[in-house]
Amino acid sequence: NSYNTRERMNANMLSTRSSQHRGFTLIELLVVITIMGLLILTGLYTFGRSMQQVRLQMSVEQVASALRFAQGQVKSGQMTATGEIICRGYMFEAGGEEYWAVIAPVLSNGTCDLGSNPGSGPVTAFSVPYATGVEVATEGLVTDGTNGLVANTILFEPPMGRVYFVDGNGEVSDATEFSLTFLYALADYPMERVLTVNRSGQITY
Repeated sequence: NSYNTRERMNANMLSTRSSQHRGFTLIELLVVITIMGLLILTGLYTFGRSMQQVRLQMSVEQVASALRFAQGQVKSGQMTATGEIICRGYMFEAGGEEYWAVIAPVLSNGTCDLGSNPGSGPVTAFSVPYATGVEVATEGLVTDGTNGLVANTILFEPPMGRVYFVDGNGEVSDATEFSLTFLYALADYPMERVLTVNRSGQITY
């Protein structure tokens, strides 16, 4: 009897060890693979969203820096290579993926030449692209004042950095601020940042 009891105990121990060392079933493997796949997809989506936000923020900060640089140049009396003092600024196109540096002559009365004479007025110097996928919203280019003009150009006048909001015809808007809405066009759902320049030349975003 004792022998049979020991045999049964040994058999039970072997059975227990065997069950402890058995492999994963197919269902268990599928569950693990599915969970891992979901975690990877979530991580990739989060990373992608972060990169989109970074590109959007980079574009806004790039434009803000460019405007501050132009403002600083006119306040410091920066001249052209030919010794001219000029107005400096930037032009933006609704729905565009780039913006343009703009310069304009200074008239004898000290104001920016906005195109009152044929062949005069602001001219574009060079273009600067936004980060990949970023553009200015069509409805984001807003500077409506009481005169109903929608400007697309910001100009700074020397020597104090007076701000002009100018439309495509050289007319000056009397709006109190110029707003740009930046969109990440490739995002799954809208991502935007707004940059604003007021009449005193203060830039916020």
